[in-house]
Formats: sequence, structure tokens, C-alpha cells
Amino acid sequence: MSKPIYKASDFDKPKVCGLAVHNAKLARIKAEHLREEFSESFRVSPETSCYVLWGVAPDCTVFPIGSASVVADFQPLIRKSNLAALSAKYKDVIGFVTAAESWTGKDRGKVNYQTIAVPAAKKGGAK
Repeated sequence: MSKPIYKASDFDKPKVCGLAVHNAKLARIKAEHLREEFSESFRVSPETSCYVLWGVAPDCTVFPIGSASVVADFQPLIRKSNLAALSAKYKDVIGFVTAAESWTGKDRGKVNYQTIAVPAAKKGGAK
């Protein structure tokens, strides 16, 4: 059975957002296991960084677009103008998922996921 195909307009629906976040969690867990398995190598997985930006494909699979170790480096990635540029580069992306790992207080080590819809294209752009 083939996977359902969603559009960018479907991304605000709870089912699609939930599926995208679920797939991002699975990707992060898989990357953590690979990092432990290859602990003696120099392999770097962007999915295991403190801050990660994933693109969401029409079948709700996710792929890492960018990552950062500190929030100051991550903020430019999730600006509206950058997300618009990324959605133009990755033409089939229907949305984005961010992961931010907490390093303070009682939530230490907890990862917070957030979905971001693809920004609307500006009308009357350059010709």
C-alpha cells in the first residue's frame, strides 16, 4: 500500500503535523542509536544536534536541512525569509519541523518539537 500524499495546505491539519513530528522523533532516535554504535568514529549526524530543522516531504517523511549547537546559530535558519527560500529550493516540501533540546532545569534533555507551515509566496515578485 502506498503512502498518502499531502499538500502544503494539508500541513496545518493535526494528523499531518502529528505524523511529521512522529517521523522527526523516529529519525532522531535512529540517529542517537547510530551515534552510540559508531562512537569510536568521526561520524556526525545533524539529527542529534541540540537544534534541528527538518523538511517534511509530501508523504510526511522528514529530512534534515540544518542544525546548530546554540540557539543564536539556529534562529537565522527559522526566519520566515529563510524558510521561504528553503521551500523554493526544496520544491516538494510541505512544511518544516524543528527540534530544540532543553539543557536547563527539570526539563534537561527533553526535546521540544514544533511544526512550521511553508510561508506563503509573495505576490508580484521579481519578473
